[in-house]
Amino acid sequence: INLETDPTTIPGAGIATDAARLLIRFGLTAAEFDRIDLLVALGNLAAARIAAKLGAHPEGLLRRRLRRRGEPVPAQLYWLTRQQLAESLS
Repeated sequence: INLETDPTTIPGAGIATDAARLLIRFGLTAAEFDRIDLLVALGNLAAARIAAKLGAHPEGLLRRRLRRRGEPVPAQLYWLTRQQLAESLS
C-alpha cells in the first residue's frame, strides 16, 4: 500500500488512517495475506504518522521507489503481519 496524503484535505480528520486500516484488515483477513507492506515517500511526515498509528514497523529505505511530480524519490518501507493484527484486536 502506498500511503500518500493530500495537503488540501482536512488534516487530522483520520480519513486516511481509517481507509488504510480497512485495506490492511481486508488484506490480512479476507485475502489471507501474511504481511502487508506500506510505502511512504521520504519526507511525507503525515503518511509516516499514519503508518505509526497503524502499528507498522519501519524496515528500510528504498531508493528511487516512488515518483513525485515525475521524479523518482526514496520511500520508507513499513510492514505489518497477520499476527500483529490479531494481537491488536485482542
